[in-house]
Amino acid sequence: MQPTADRPGYYLDATADHNPIDYLRADDQGARVLHVSGAGGAIHDIPYAPPEQNTLHRRYEVALDDQGDGAVTLRDDSNGYFAVAMRHRYGGETGDLNEKLARQLAEEFGQVDVAEAKTSDLEDITQPAWLEARFAARNLWTAEGPQRSLRVGFEDLNLEQVATEAQRHFDVVLDRPFAQDTTIVWKLPTGAQVAKLPVTFAQFVRSFLDPHFQTRLRFLQFAE
Repeated sequence: MQPTADRPGYYLDATADHNPIDYLRADDQGARVLHVSGAGGAIHDIPYAPPEQNTLHRRYEVALDDQGDGAVTLRDDSNGYFAVAMRHRYGGETGDLNEKLARQLAEEFGQVDVAEAKTSDLEDITQPAWLEARFAARNLWTAEGPQRSLRVGFEDLNLEQVATEAQRHFDVVLDRPFAQDTTIVWKLPTGAQVAKLPVTFAQFVRSFLDPHFQTRLRFLQFAE
């Protein structure tokens, strides 16, 4: 975690071998610690990393065929905890990267066929982590008569940890601050026409982290 004017040193966790020096292990964030100096000791709370330093950042390009199957290109440039998880999951892999990635993607896409996958040097924590992949996925739309509806996204929004309380007596953190930035570029089959443009709606809920948490979702429908 970066030094500040009030705290000239870094917080480091020697056991966190997948964490870059500027991102403290997630389990340590929010902890109450003792600072010891020549002037004595003082209790401090380790701050949480802001969402922009803990972001799931992915871009998908999906070329659909007439059956609703798709050829998908993925680019993952996540940082913070999400990059640490990427390093832990895929760092040092040479022979079975495609197989491991296919198992992870199956959680959201069902069975996939990974044609190619590559990463940055995930063992080098001084460099940003990234992953690129090409894979085939099946049944990416939902049929509604002559229309087809495409999924709003591929990642869980983690809204199950957001709650509303009329009154509370203690501050509770359900999760560390994070952001999700996902782009999906849909390429429709030849002859398909957009039947309904995306409709945007905002849902405001009260969470323990932010009383004005906001999520925006977009939907797309098209007809063959």
